[in-house]
Amino acid sequence: MARSLPPPTWKHGFRTPVVAGGSEGTTPPWADERYFIDENGKMAHNLVADAGPKPAAVTGNAFGVFQIRTGPFGLEVAMVLARQGVKFRFIDKAEASCLSGRSNGLHPCAIEYLQSWGLGTEFAAEGPQHQSSVLYRSGIKLFHGGSMTCDSRHKVLVERCVTVDRFQVEDGEGKEYPVLVTLKDLRTGKSEDVRSKYIVGGDGAASKLREMARIPLNGLATDCFWAIVDCEFKTDSLHIRTLSMIVSPEHGGTILIPREDGHTRFYIQMTGEKGAKLAQSRKRKRDAENQSAVGDMQITDHGITPSEALEQLNKIMAPWAVEYATTLSWFAVWKINERVAHSLSSSNQRIHIGAHSAHVHSVLGAFGMNSSIYDAANLGWKLDMSAKGLAKPSVLLPTYDSERRLYANLVVRVSGAWLRFICNLNLPLAELRRSGEELETHDEDLPLLDGTAEADRRNSMFMLGVDGSTVSSAICPPLKEDSKEALPPPTSLLNGGVVREKILRFAEVDDLIEEASMEESLVATGPSLNVKDMLTLSSVVYDDRAPDDDAHCWYGINHARGAVVVVRPDLMVGMSVWPEDAREIGEYFDGFLVPTAGWKGVEA
Repeated sequence: MARSLPPPTWKHGFRTPVVAGGSEGTTPPWADERYFIDENGKMAHNLVADAGPKPAAVTGNAFGVFQIRTGPFGLEVAMVLARQGVKFRFIDKAEASCLSGRSNGLHPCAIEYLQSWGLGTEFAAEGPQHQSSVLYRSGIKLFHGGSMTCDSRHKVLVERCVTVDRFQVEDGEGKEYPVLVTLKDLRTGKSEDVRSKYIVGGDGAASKLREMARIPLNGLATDCFWAIVDCEFKTDSLHIRTLSMIVSPEHGGTILIPREDGHTRFYIQMTGEKGAKLAQSRKRKRDAENQSAVGDMQITDHGITPSEALEQLNKIMAPWAVEYATTLSWFAVWKINERVAHSLSSSNQRIHIGAHSAHVHSVLGAFGMNSSIYDAANLGWKLDMSAKGLAKPSVLLPTYDSERRLYANLVVRVSGAWLRFICNLNLPLAELRRSGEELETHDEDLPLLDGTAEADRRNSMFMLGVDGSTVSSAICPPLKEDSKEALPPPTSLLNGGVVREKILRFAEVDDLIEEASMEESLVATGPSLNVKDMLTLSSVVYDDRAPDDDAHCWYGINHARGAVVVVRPDLMVGMSVWPEDAREIGEYFDGFLVPTAGWKGVEA
């Protein structure tokens, strides 16, 4: 079988460009440490990682090189803030990034965010596209077809080997930078005090920052264990390059995911004696350490070998056979937890957590990296506007917790429903709501795996990242009753890169020409913006597609009446109104923005 070698330009954990006039692999200026030292010999905070792999797992062995890597949530938040010119420090206790990613797929919604951040093309070139998927149970093919689709169409430097030792928040009058953080360099042992406005934690399921902030992680731990193997395989299965799920009622389930460079990743359910062995190992570790590891899913002292994992895989895959064709690029054992943080933000809104620091779940649905992208997109613009004094932090920042925690609850339950189906688990879904609080009143519209067309539709849209529940707030007011069937609902996804809020006016051409002759104000907040100004300052796009395939149709907008839609920087609909009610947009912005002279917060 064909095998691919890593490109020769991968030297520092990222793709190294060739210097103009130089040869392949020539060190560019931004990768030369001489450019990171001042005249007094002081090193910059941001240093390029050493070349070559850095084994970081506790249980590395001859079967492969095992590493940890910087989590996507932190990188994504840093990237959003960097694009807006917000100063920050980005730290990671790991020595270097790893050679093989852990995330298994990108939702169309996540690709939208990456595209708006200028990374869509680069990401698309890195991994294979899943064009189809297949599901087997007891050797019977239940489904085989095209992957789900919808209408959805640079670098941050990391301070390596640095961790947060402690922090405290000194809120009060005149405290511009109330968060005092003590950083510790794991190589030198030296500490450094840093002041900031906010601190964001993306340090994984066993988050130290979450524990220091005393935020509980609610939910449950399952008795489901996965062995994960990543390499090139030799097999007689027809679906080695197809996203596949295979279920054996006797031996458990497996998930097959095609990876880059000809590799394939298998998630293998460990059952029977091996499952009992893992449960005992997990209990011994927790008892010996006498400390909480709530949310932590990776088991480091599991005692399972890759050969045993392959043996179990062949039992599940029968009648097909599977063999290792190369050394493993990743081997790990996980126990599945299904938990969501009690809050994603502190009560004073100075501490925020996201991704696996805030919610853990199974791999089903590919919600890991995708949810981290959604968390970062949601939090990044809110931190940006709050830090710059453009928004009211007490109004804007709490919406990160209310919106993303409700979504995380849905992720855990949807992923959990699939887990129970694939792994034959007789276990109730996690109950994650906070009793007695306002969030309890929201309708989750929980998807179920009951075989109905409606359940399949709801699952599909949610797993694409374009569907979810709405939490009413200052940035997401509810639609009026007469608008619910004809205007885009709050928090639905709209295409296009946005830096600040963007106003979209859906109208017929004749209507725009007529409105341009009037002096009606469109937005009251800050400098008024009439329709003439809007047409002068904005980009006008003429959609000549058929009425059943144009923008009005896709976004659910009445063709004759039109709409005015406010799109948030995270590409979600903030509010939408009929054109004659456009003055309400000014009241909307007044609810969470800080009016300033010459305010330019709205892109027409």
